[in-house]
Amino acid sequence: MKALSLSVMSDAVIRPAQLQDCADVLRLMQALAAFEGYLAEFVVTEADLTRLCFNEQRFGILVAELDDKIEAMLVYYFQPFTYDLSPWLIVKELFVSANCRGLSMGQQLMAAAAEICAEKGGKKMKWEVLTHNVKAQRFYQRLGATLAADWRIMTLTVDCSSGQQTLKAST
Repeated sequence: MKALSLSVMSDAVIRPAQLQDCADVLRLMQALAAFEGYLAEFVVTEADLTRLCFNEQRFGILVAELDDKIEAMLVYYFQPFTYDLSPWLIVKELFVSANCRGLSMGQQLMAAAAEICAEKGGKKMKWEVLTHNVKAQRFYQRLGATLAADWRIMTLTVDCSSGQQTLKAST
């Protein structure tokens, strides 16, 4: 991975999310769901965040705080086993409030995630970006990311509603 260029910084404080940040993180997650078009299917609650992130530690959250308000977040987890036996940090969500875009919070969050990746012995970070979100693609490319042209994302829905697990085509 190419070194991240962080020439312009905001006055934001980048830090791991804390339990008392759940409401703000949920607000940003809902804004992302609205932006990406799945708000009607969004079911995450503060209780879910508390249980999964803080109690079970299934994923981590970094936040960017500006003037005592959380304005951006990065949700991540680790893929523990890869071909080179090093963990990969998977960025699940990166979102910056509309009024704070262009203030380098996204860069700062990605740099903090890269540090966490390296601390865990990881060598790569990976994430998905919507095909029509050209601004995000350009942002990531400015950080040194490359588009994986030889891979496609596949999904399969597991239906557990009948009490028996069945596979069905994803929509």
